[in-house]
Amino acid sequence: MQRDSGLLSSLLKGTLTKGQDVGHGFSVVKIEERGGEVAHLGGPKGVEIEMFRSHKAPEGAEFLPSMVRKQGKLLWDYREEKGNGFCFLRECKGEFVIVSDARDGITNVMSISMALIPKVKVNLPGGNVMYAGGPKPEDLLDLKVAYSKAAKRRAILTDEEKKIIADREERARQAMEAEKEKVRLAQEAERKKREAILARHRVDVFDAKGKPHFCTPVTKQEENTLPQHFRAVEVNAIVDGKPQGEPLAVFTVGKDGQRTDLIENGLTWEDVKRIQREARRAEIIGRKRVPVYNTKTGKRLPCIPVTKTEKDTLPDHSLAVLVEAIVNGKPQGEPLAVFTIRKTGSKVREVERIEAEDLAWKPKETQGEMVNVQANGAAAEPMLCIGESDIKAFEAAGINSGYRAAVKTADGKSVFIYTFEDGKAKKAKGTFPFTIA
Repeated sequence: MQRDSGLLSSLLKGTLTKGQDVGHGFSVVKIEERGGEVAHLGGPKGVEIEMFRSHKAPEGAEFLPSMVRKQGKLLWDYREEKGNGFCFLRECKGEFVIVSDARDGITNVMSISMALIPKVKVNLPGGNVMYAGGPKPEDLLDLKVAYSKAAKRRAILTDEEKKIIADREERARQAMEAEKEKVRLAQEAERKKREAILARHRVDVFDAKGKPHFCTPVTKQEENTLPQHFRAVEVNAIVDGKPQGEPLAVFTVGKDGQRTDLIENGLTWEDVKRIQREARRAEIIGRKRVPVYNTKTGKRLPCIPVTKTEKDTLPDHSLAVLVEAIVNGKPQGEPLAVFTIRKTGSKVREVERIEAEDLAWKPKETQGEMVNVQANGAAAEPMLCIGESDIKAFEAAGINSGYRAAVKTADGKSVFIYTFEDGKAKKAKGTFPFTIA
């Protein structure tokens, strides 16, 4: 049975009868006359609350608690509350409490469960008595404050209770100061952590298109310390301020720490496009120079063969021959133009350009009738057939590298073979049969 103190007070002002339920597991077990009405309320664990109402009490007076016993043993006596005002049976925190009320406030409140806590009577010198054990003063104080607040009455505090409150407030103040210091230290650690991150050397990260992103490397755990608008690259770990492993994501810290401008795919530490461009440029520059001849001047021009899309990759002052295609580093088709590359900043120009009509892969001296010559039983070898007067022209043109040419004999039935080395012609011994190629 659960009720508020007002209902309990009304009940105790009435006539109690044997067997009547008064709540919290208590009921009236006996009514007797002993200088007034005495009602015995029996409850759990053998607890008995003795209630008394004097015949001299004014009309409407309620039964007041006089004693609390457990299995006949006295636990509380109203005479112990002498000077604390009248004692009333009330309810607080879901159980019966005995309240000492001294008109101007509540002087004491004890619950029945507190009364069950063992205490020992100690006789002191001079006839004084004290009790050891029993409910803790802190618990009695809390119950007094709780009941006074619920009853809208003033709690009259003893010096001991005031000291308990003061000690609690001091502990609370110290705990608050300790918590403030804890927060301050955490904030200081966070600040230093953030400063260390912001002081890291930023690095370039390249996306799949080769676009660079200048970012500060951070781990996932550090992300919540970053300020808004901060550009970062996530990595698995940081050692001595340097990122470890591959870049996982590039992002900007947005509002509420959300990631914005997020890039997660195709990230590398190196510019793959640039590496490919440099490798391509090195391949082009490293191509074997091929001789191209100016048919007007007869001049031999050692050139780098390039296509239209490759010429801008050449270094300054490179001499190049423009062709339709390059296969395995070799030019395909006829020379389209020869020019020298000149660079000014990002601007690329072609200078000293010679057009296709004045170009040939072979010198004009090597162009003419071809014959098949069989020398010393070997397989027939195709050779250019020239006249005696052409030998000096070949030497002047610088034709060498073992180039071989044929000169017909006077009867036209055989040929002499000339080999050109280092700008000089050397005639082979004998004559050799030939056929027209």
